[in-house]
Amino acid sequence: LLILSGLCLCGSLFWLFGGSAPTGTSSPTAMPRKAESVLGQGVRYGELLVTPAEYRFLEKYRNSWGSTVEPPRGARFLWVRIVVENVGGYPAETPLYHQFQIIYRNEYFYDASHYSDNPQMPNLPRERIYPGARVEGWLMFTVPAWVQPEDLLLVLRPFAGLREEAVWRLTP
Repeated sequence: LLILSGLCLCGSLFWLFGGSAPTGTSSPTAMPRKAESVLGQGVRYGELLVTPAEYRFLEKYRNSWGSTVEPPRGARFLWVRIVVENVGGYPAETPLYHQFQIIYRNEYFYDASHYSDNPQMPNLPRERIYPGARVEGWLMFTVPAWVQPEDLLLVLRPFAGLREEAVWRLTP
C-alpha cells in the first residue's frame, strides 16, 4: 500500500510539473491562453525563434517505399511546416515533436505523430543548432476530416524550465 501511494504521488507530481495528457482523447491539461500569433509569425522561445510557416490537409500520401498511407476512416492528415532559427547567443536543442499539439475549439487536442515517412514533407529534425543556424521540417497530425483551420490552434508546450506556451492560429 505504501509503494502504491508513493507511485500515485510521483505520478501526480509528474503531471503537475510538466507531464502530458493522453494523446487526443481528452481536454488538454491546461487550456492554452489566447493565440498570440498567426501562421508565419515567429515566437521567441529561449534561444530559438519558432515559426509555423504553412499548413496543408492531405487525405493520403505516398511514403518513401511507394506505399499509400491513409488516415483512419473519418480523419485526414494535417501537416504543419515549422521553421526553427537560433537567434540567441548559445547553442539550443530544437523542439521535440511531442511538444506540439493541435487544439480544436479549446476542447480537444491532437498530438503530433512521432514518425511520418513522407519524402515530400520531411520531419522536423531534432538537433542542437548554434546561433545563426536554421532548420525546418514538417509535423503531422491526424485530425477529423471535418475540422476547419479557423477552429484550430497550434500549441508549443514549454521547454524544460519555461512555464509559458507559444500559441498560433492557423488562419488570420
